[in-house]
Amino acid sequence: MFFDILSYVGIIAIFVGAIYSFHRIRKQDEFRQLRELGLCKNLNLIQLIPAFFRKKSDPIKGVHVKLSKIGLWHVLLTPFSMLGYTYLIEFIEFTLRK
Repeated sequence: MFFDILSYVGIIAIFVGAIYSFHRIRKQDEFRQLRELGLCKNLNLIQLIPAFFRKKSDPIKGVHVKLSKIGLWHVLLTPFSMLGYTYLIEFIEFTLRK
């Protein structure tokens, strides 16, 4: 029972932490132009992917690609970190049962 609660609380904390981390990163002055244009609203993949298809001459391509890479890392690694945390809690519970 305790480990189930610990697992659920940890998963929620990881999810909230990933969203908050991306929020804090996109508030940096480096990404001010993207905020003004509305290109860095959230972790929606539909808004992150088009950065890679901008023309090379576009002045905000580098910044947009950088933020998109950070966002994609957040989107891809959050589920794996949740899964890893769950396995860690299950392993601890299994070792303490013996």
